[in-house]
Amino acid sequence: MDIGELIENVDKNRIYKIITDLEGPKHPMDNMEALNQAGDYVIEYLTDIGVDVEVQSFKIKGFEDEFKNILGIIGDPKKPAILIGSHYDTVRFCPGANDNLSAVAVSLEVARQLMKLEEPPTVIIACFTLEEGHPGVLRYKYDLLQKHGLMNDKLKYVSPQLIDANKSVIEKARKLSQQGYENTKKYKMILEEKLTEEEKDIATILDKVYEEFNSNQLEESLSLVGSKEYVKKVIKDKIKIKSIVNYDCLGWIKKEHGTQKRLPITPEMDSFLEGYKMDKENMVGNFIGIAGDKNSFEHVEGFTSCCIGTDIDVPHLAMKLPLDHKGLKKMLPDLLRSDHSPFWKVGIPGIFISDFGNFRSELYHTPADQSQFIDYDILKKVAQATIKYVMNLNGN
Repeated sequence: MDIGELIENVDKNRIYKIITDLEGPKHPMDNMEALNQAGDYVIEYLTDIGVDVEVQSFKIKGFEDEFKNILGIIGDPKKPAILIGSHYDTVRFCPGANDNLSAVAVSLEVARQLMKLEEPPTVIIACFTLEEGHPGVLRYKYDLLQKHGLMNDKLKYVSPQLIDANKSVIEKARKLSQQGYENTKKYKMILEEKLTEEEKDIATILDKVYEEFNSNQLEESLSLVGSKEYVKKVIKDKIKIKSIVNYDCLGWIKKEHGTQKRLPITPEMDSFLEGYKMDKENMVGNFIGIAGDKNSFEHVEGFTSCCIGTDIDVPHLAMKLPLDHKGLKKMLPDLLRSDHSPFWKVGIPGIFISDFGNFRSELYHTPADQSQFIDYDILKKVAQATIKYVMNLNGN
């Protein structure tokens, strides 16, 4: 079977079925059983199509349950791999159809097609857990807020002033992070500022959280937990990865003017952007973003070349960013909010593919993130472009 046949055979109905099979909240604070069931579904799916599956289990501070990253190994495991990543957990109360089942489903369909080859390229299908947050940290924070009467037993702040105060303190902390201040010092610095009583209460609680978990990297550790655990394994076991493709939110495509609220990039970086069939002037949200750090330009170029043509035609915004992880964290932190970030941090190149839903859709991180609001044609095209990219990178 040649590349053309694989691409032609990508089935958006199968992509849809995976999303609807798994649709529903999967956050460990409320839905640990559903999270485990989703992981088991992915394992069974990969096994059924003939993929060898490894499970990386791990535990975290402040939470008794075990978590699992799922790794499907296609091709010769002794050769350097292309890793296709996504996360299968959700935020609390969110069905997660786009964030991030759209990505999981596309990666599984890519795997299904590659397994039709007699000698498939070496690919790791990585489905990570706990991208959305560290439940041990959240539980400790919520316990403190309840203990001090700031949050009720439904885990809701007891006043709207506290909601505003939390937003204000988090924004102050974000600015201090960009200035290079250590996370363990930020809230002590904030507490020295002129604050409302509510802001002082929130900052005091967050300072205690940082003291308990005692990590200058806690802000990063609050998310991307599973992928960070896997990168530790990559380094320890000397797993060879030549490129990553990380998907996060793929299916919110909009055709109307003003539907792209903003781009995840500052104006001074505009010269490093290249759009294809997108209407940047009228901010139309009809495209996917394809981003790479300073080590990943050739991978951005390689993937975007697979998105242009008569067989696959994907409106996109290519971002070749002349920054390493440290520079991105300071200047463009929104581009480090998914599971590619730990790989870029240790120098593994690759691309981040997203519809940038947090800058486009009012459905982002809400109970309305449901399967009926996804554009399945774009999911099919992303899968097709990925297959072409993988085969090209493998020299086919």
